[in-house]
Amino acid sequence: MGSLFLGCKSKQEWEDQLNKLKRFPSEEIKKALRVSYDGLEENEKEIFLDIACFHKGYSRNYVKESLDGRGFCGEVGIKVLIDRSLISISKGRIEMHDLVQEMGRAIVCEQRIEERNRLFTARDVYQVLNNQRAATVQAISFDWSEIEKLNLNDADFKRMYQLRWLRVGYSWFLEHHTLIGSLDLPNYLSYLNWERYPLQSLPSKFSPVNLVELRLPYSQVTGSQLWNEEQKLINLKVISLRFCEYLTEVPNLSRSLKIVHIDLRGCVSLIEIPSYFQTLDKLTYLELGGCTNLKNLPEIPCNVEFLDLSKTAIKELPSTVWSHKKITYFDITNCKFLERLPSRSCKLNVSGTFSLEGCVSLCEFLELPRNTTVLDLRGTTIKELPSSIEFVSSLTIIKLEACKSLVSLPTNIWRLKSLVSLDLSRCSKFQYFPEVSEPVEHLESLNLSGTAVKELPPSIGNLVALRKLDLHVCKNLEVVPNSIYNLSNLKTLRFDGCSELKKLPPVSVDLVGLLSLEALNLSYCSIQEIPDGLVCLTSLQELNLNKAKIKSIPGSIKQAAELSYLCLSDCKNLELPKLPPLLQRLEAGGCTSLKTVSSSSTALTQCWDEHIFSRRLHEKHIFSSCPNLDQNARINIMADAVQLRIMRMATASSKFKEEKIERASYDSDDEFFMHDESFCGRCLVALKCPGYDIPNWFSHQSEGSSINIQLTPDWFSTDFLGFALSLVVAYAPLYMKIRWKYSFKASNGESHEIKNSLYNPYLFGSSFQDSHEVFVWWYNVFEVVEAAQIPTAFYKLVTEVYVDFSIDKYSAYRPIPEKCGVCLLYGEDAEIIKQRAL
Repeated sequence: MGSLFLGCKSKQEWEDQLNKLKRFPSEEIKKALRVSYDGLEENEKEIFLDIACFHKGYSRNYVKESLDGRGFCGEVGIKVLIDRSLISISKGRIEMHDLVQEMGRAIVCEQRIEERNRLFTARDVYQVLNNQRAATVQAISFDWSEIEKLNLNDADFKRMYQLRWLRVGYSWFLEHHTLIGSLDLPNYLSYLNWERYPLQSLPSKFSPVNLVELRLPYSQVTGSQLWNEEQKLINLKVISLRFCEYLTEVPNLSRSLKIVHIDLRGCVSLIEIPSYFQTLDKLTYLELGGCTNLKNLPEIPCNVEFLDLSKTAIKELPSTVWSHKKITYFDITNCKFLERLPSRSCKLNVSGTFSLEGCVSLCEFLELPRNTTVLDLRGTTIKELPSSIEFVSSLTIIKLEACKSLVSLPTNIWRLKSLVSLDLSRCSKFQYFPEVSEPVEHLESLNLSGTAVKELPPSIGNLVALRKLDLHVCKNLEVVPNSIYNLSNLKTLRFDGCSELKKLPPVSVDLVGLLSLEALNLSYCSIQEIPDGLVCLTSLQELNLNKAKIKSIPGSIKQAAELSYLCLSDCKNLELPKLPPLLQRLEAGGCTSLKTVSSSSTALTQCWDEHIFSRRLHEKHIFSSCPNLDQNARINIMADAVQLRIMRMATASSKFKEEKIERASYDSDDEFFMHDESFCGRCLVALKCPGYDIPNWFSHQSEGSSINIQLTPDWFSTDFLGFALSLVVAYAPLYMKIRWKYSFKASNGESHEIKNSLYNPYLFGSSFQDSHEVFVWWYNVFEVVEAAQIPTAFYKLVTEVYVDFSIDKYSAYRPIPEKCGVCLLYGEDAEIIKQRAL
C-alpha cells in the first residue's frame, strides 16, 4: 500500500492521494483487505460481516450481546478482529475504517438479493418485502422512514422464517410513523429493536417464545396490550420501553423468569411497579430514572446490581434495599418527594459518588454506603449530618451546598482523615462552625459562602492544610480570630460581601503568617483599614477591594513584588500609596476622593528586564470616574507612566517573538479578554483616565475620529514594534465598544484593510455622562498582520495609512470621539525613553 505514495513529494500531494483512495480505493488495497478477511475462521467472518453491516460505532458490550444472541462467540471474535486490525475500540465503542466497512458490505452484496442473509438498506428491505423473496435473511437493520417514502402496504417479515435479528430505526425530525397495512414477525426472531414502534401490541400471530431481547423505545405502547396471555416471553432477558410516554403499566413479565435487564427510563405516565418484580431473581439492571409519576416500588430482587430511581416521585425506599450487597450503582438524585432513607445498616456496595442532590424533601438519614468517596447532599433539607459519618472513612469530598435547613456539623467530622473538600455554601441557617480540637492535616478547601456564621472559632487555625477559605456573602460575619494567620498553606481567602465585617485582627509577630496567600478578596466589606502585615506578602498576586469602605492601603504594599492585580473600584474614600512597579491590572474607577497617583518612572525602568521575563503580556490600568485627580496625576498617568508601560510591553513582546520564549496564558477570569476573543493570549496594554487631550508623546494627532499618516520608506523595519493608539471620548456610556480600521496603501496601488475592536464595560464605560475620557492602548501589530495573512512584502511598499475610529454604544447616550492619535513605536526609542526616565 505504501507504494501508492512513493511519487508524492509534498504534503498536499499526500493529502490528495489519500482523499483519492478514500473515494476510489485501488485494487491493491481491496485485495489486501480481502486477504485479511479470507484468512478468518467462519465464526470471525460472520462477526466481521455483522459489524460491517450493523454495529459500527456501537458499544462493545452491546455488540457482544447482539452477536451472542445471533449464535456467534462474540467476545472471542471481537478479540480476533482487533488483533487482525480489522476493527478497533475507541472509548468503549467498536470502530471500523470506512474502506474495511465498504469491503465487508460489498462481500454481502456479492450474493443476489434473494440469497442474502443480511439486509442493511431500506431499499433492499422494501424490495424483499414487496416481492416476497429472501427467505434466507437472518439479520436486518434499516430506517423505517425510508420505507415510508416507498409506500409499503404490508410489513410481512414472517416469510423470512430464518430472521433472528431485526433493528428498525426512525428519523428524529419526523412524527411517529403509522403502518398502513399489517405487520407479521417470524417466530424464530430472538432480537427485536424497533424505535417508535407503530402499533399498540406485538402481532397477534407472533409467538415470541424465542425472543431474548425486546427494545421498543419512544413508542406509543401503553403496557397491558403489548402482548396477550397466550404469548409467552419465557426466554426474554432484556426489555427496553424507555421514553414510552404513554406507558401506564408494565406489561406482564411474571413468566419471564430469565429477565436480566429492564429499562423503563422516561416513562412519565408509569405510576407503579408490579409486586412480582421481587421474584425476578435474575434481574440485574433496573432503570426507572425519569419516571416522574412513579410513586410506589416493591421490594427489589436481591441480585440487582444497577438501580436507577432518579427523578421519580417515590416517598420512601423499600426497607430491604439498604441491605442489598450486590448493588454497585444506585441513583436517587432529584427524587423531590423522597423524605427518608431506610434506617437499617447500609450494606450497599456503592463506591465513588453517592448523590442525594435535588432530594428537596429529604430531612434525615442515618447510614451511608461505607465505600463512598464523594457525598453529594446539595439541595436537601437535612438539619444535621449523622454521627455515623465518621465511619465513611473513604470520604474525600462532601457537598452540602444549598442545604437551607442545615444548622451545624458534628465535631467528629474532623476524624475523616481523607476529607479534602467541604462545601457549605448557601446553607443559609448554618451558624456554628464546629470546634477543631486538633490539627487537621488533610482538608484543603472550605466553602462557607452565603452561610449565617457570625464568627469563626479560634480553633480554625488548626486547619493547617487549608489552601482555600471562602466566606464571601457571609452577611452576618463580624469576628475573625487572629489564629487565621496560622494558615500558612492558604492560597485563596475571600471575605467579599461580608457587609458586617468591619475589621480584621492585627498580624502579630508571634503568628506564622499567611506565607502562601496569593488571592485576597475584601470587596463590598465594611473594613476601613487593612492590617499592615497582610498586603506586604511576597506571595500575594491578587487584591480585590472593590466597593470596600477602605480609606487607605498600608505603604508596605510596595513590598508585594508578585502583586499583579489590584482592584480599587468605587472605593470612595481612598488615597493610594506607592504601588509595586510590576502591577499588571489596576482598576481604580470610581475612586472619587483620589487626588494623586504615585508612579515612579525610575522603578518602571529598573523593572524593565524583570517585566520581559515575567511573561505578563497584558496590562490594564483604569482611572475612570475619578473627577478629583489633579493635573499632575493625569500627566503622570498618561505621559510618563503610559509611555513607559507601553514601551516596556512592546519590548517584552519583541523579545518573546525573537527568543521564542513561552508566554503565560491569559487570565480567563478577566472580562476584558473574555469579551474580545481576538485578544485572548495577545500582547496588550490598555489605560483610561479622565482628560481632554491626547498625550503629548503621540507624534500623530487629529481632531475628530480619523487620521491620515504619510509613512517614510523605511517605516516597516525589523525594529518596528507596533502602533500605540489614543482616543478622547465625550459622554462615554457605561457600555461601549471601540472599533478601528487601518487602511494601508502601497506605492504599487495595492491596498488592504485591517479591522479590530476592544470591548469591556469596566474599561470603556463611565458613570459620569458629561465627562471626557482619554483612552490609550497598544497591541502587537504583528499578531494582527499574521492573522490577516497579508504578505510582509506588502507593508514594505506601504506609503500611507488611514486610521478610522468608531464607537458602538449600548445605551441611550451618544458617545462622541473628539480627538484621536497614533504613535509608531520602534525598538531604538526604548533605550532613549529609559534613559530619560532615569
